[in-house]
Amino acid sequence: MADRRTNSLFDPTAVPEVTADSLEAVVASAKSIDDKRKHGTALLSDAQAYLDAGSPETATRLFEEAKKLDTEVAQSLKVADAVKGYSEGRHLPQNDTPVVEGEEYNADDNKRLYSASHKPAGWIRNFPAAVQPKWVREQMGDTQKEENEIYKKAFSFWMRDRSHNGENFWRNGNPIYIRAMEEGTDAEGGYLVPEDWRDELIHDPGLPGSVIRPRTTVVSTGRDAGNFPTFGSVTWAGIAEEAAFTSAESTPTIGQVAFTIWKTGGLVRASTELLQDEAHNLPAVLSQVFNEAKGRYEDEQVIGGDGTTEIEGIRSTAAADVVMASATAIVALDVHELYWTLPAQFRTNATMYTTSSLMQQLGGIGSTSAGQTFGEDLTAAPGDTFLGRPTALFDGTGWDSATAIAANEELGALGDFRNYYLIDRVGISIKRNDSLYMGNGQVGFFAEARGDGRVGLTNAFRILKAAAS
Repeated sequence: MADRRTNSLFDPTAVPEVTADSLEAVVASAKSIDDKRKHGTALLSDAQAYLDAGSPETATRLFEEAKKLDTEVAQSLKVADAVKGYSEGRHLPQNDTPVVEGEEYNADDNKRLYSASHKPAGWIRNFPAAVQPKWVREQMGDTQKEENEIYKKAFSFWMRDRSHNGENFWRNGNPIYIRAMEEGTDAEGGYLVPEDWRDELIHDPGLPGSVIRPRTTVVSTGRDAGNFPTFGSVTWAGIAEEAAFTSAESTPTIGQVAFTIWKTGGLVRASTELLQDEAHNLPAVLSQVFNEAKGRYEDEQVIGGDGTTEIEGIRSTAAADVVMASATAIVALDVHELYWTLPAQFRTNATMYTTSSLMQQLGGIGSTSAGQTFGEDLTAAPGDTFLGRPTALFDGTGWDSATAIAANEELGALGDFRNYYLIDRVGISIKRNDSLYMGNGQVGFFAEARGDGRVGLTNAFRILKAAAS
């Protein structure tokens, strides 16, 4: 018995052998999960030792007690997971996920703005509250807002499932979260999530995105296509006493700007090892990087989208060009011409949408004899304004690079971007797919959004273009 393990609880060479009382005392001394694990291992070691020493009855008793301890450990771990899942969600209401139908806004109900279950105009049927358009979520009733919060919490807990296959979530998750995730399941087995995840994170964001959206007119729609009606001006003239209105008669031009909803999106594949080891809020991280990528794509499309298979860009419309005097350099007179060529009614709210490289070229404008310089001193940010108008700088694909100006390049546009319309159909949704890339040991995260963009009035924009060679 000299080679018997040192973690034994009994000595098979001792007399008398293990009794029921001594065994009960040893087992009872194991209180914590770690103690029960250690005692179970030691009992198995002793069972083998007693078996080798010719005491199968004692070995059998020790083996049975070891199995009991292992069972208790497994049960304790299961309860611990369940308690944790319940504790994390116990601040939420313990009733079922509030999916309410019917009650609508009533203008006479004691001046309440919305009833608890109000679903405003534009509500997308068969979609949970969490993925309704932002403007709809802002106006929906308290019950729907509560449902929205539950979906976000449920998705967050599901994404952090340590089993990485949903097993722990479905077995031990809070019932209200399980109900929410079941309600949000789509036909492909993914999960719909809100577009407004936000969290602080230090990372390289790449090129700035969404620089032009705040300056445009953003509208939401519940349709897959539509039209903006346009209405021209009329004539106003002096009329002599008792004279006809002939000189003041006019017929305004009526037209429309049509839009079609397009789908855009992105895909990220993450290894199961990364999901096991990551320590950050993965839903928030993915939401942030997807939104940044969407913003860059949107900025690019507002410039150069073809308007046929994607949103309409300013360059693909009939917006007028202001041609520079040179094919390779910009001078002060070009800047003045661009500014004054834009009609006065659009100059007050105009923005210069261009690149950092063109602003650098503008910074080089200077002539002592002409008295024209782009900046008077070095105390203010040189690219914040363009003849007093704010700038929006995008350095991705879109405008031609102005690092070295070449013939016929379109370098930027000055215009009132309130006359550019971004149409949002549905905000960003993220879906997780555990099986598609299983063979590669990866999990796929799919993000998509639907919308369009259209120029309302082309006369509200002027494009700066280099001369032909």
